Amino acid sequence: MRILPSQVSFVSSDYRQSDECKSGMTGCDGAQVFTFRAEKAGHGVIELIYSRPWEQVKNKIWMEQVKITDPTSH
Repeated sequence: MRILPSQVSFVSSDYRQSDECKSGMTGCDGAQVFTFRAEKAGHGVIELIYSRPWEQVKNKIWMEQVKITDPTSH
């Protein structure tokens, strides 16, 4: 995570393998799921960088605009 606005806080990160990945298999695809909590009203940008820890090159940058109108409604 590169940018996290003050309106949200990071809760957790979880990797979920695809259903096609059988027990003991390696190299399967999956999804990284990030959970955030709304802290206060406002807007900002969450910016994530996808890269492999052993590589210097950042492969992909993902940015998402967030707008929180009522943080008590979660």
